[in-house]
Amino acid sequence: MQAGRNLLLASTMEPVEAGLLDLLENAFYQSSNILVRHIAVGSGRALEIASNGRVDIVLTHAPKLEEQFIEEGWGLSKVPLMANDYILVGPSSDPAKLKFTENNSVTELFKKIAFSESPFISRGDQSGTYLREQEIWEAAGTNPAGNWYKVFSGVAGNLGILRMAAEISAYTLVDRASYLLAQSNESLTIYASKENISDGSGHSLLNNTFVLTLVNPERVPNVNYQDATIFAQWLQQEGKSIIAAFGTEKFGEPLFSLVEDNIIS
Repeated sequence: MQAGRNLLLASTMEPVEAGLLDLLENAFYQSSNILVRHIAVGSGRALEIASNGRVDIVLTHAPKLEEQFIEEGWGLSKVPLMANDYILVGPSSDPAKLKFTENNSVTELFKKIAFSESPFISRGDQSGTYLREQEIWEAAGTNPAGNWYKVFSGVAGNLGILRMAAEISAYTLVDRASYLLAQSNESLTIYASKENISDGSGHSLLNNTFVLTLVNPERVPNVNYQDATIFAQWLQQEGKSIIAAFGTEKFGEPLFSLVEDNIIS
């Protein structure tokens, strides 16, 4: 392999905070001699950076923004790579009495938090987590506002949000990997996950799929589309075993699951 080849990736925070992205990049370099470097930001910011022509590839979990990115011609190919689920967590004291909710849907739980004005922490940025939180509020027919709804847009990532939630005994929405990685698990309880939500719409709202999108070389002429394609194909082959096993040794379960239809489209 020729030396000096490299890719720049803008990635959502979760795979970076978990350590998965570093592991994948190092394994890919050993296999291909192509160096992948990443910028860790929220999904919205990652796609914005890509549309400014600053990266070759993007890893995000914001479906509507990804669709817009493709429709506007910035992205040429996308690969659904892996998934986990969003979970609603909060203090074990449960000030909103979520554990007593008869209709155990995620929208009903959000409504109870708002009605009781129990503290809720939001990322308040253009991250995939924040955008999904807003979808759930909208599905619940609720516009969160007031002193109980606390926006911390300056806190980096879901790990930072979980620390804040533990400190002030608040509810928040995060992905399961972040919850398992956080040190605040003992003080925060899971109130909604795909395991305990029975309604189909709730399952859809808690789905969290991470998508790799290759930047369109016709729109950004200097993009390294050839090596980006090699990386995407490697992730679908050798990378799958790394993703499937990641986290099992420490947590007894993988932090991310594979997505079956992960073919470049």
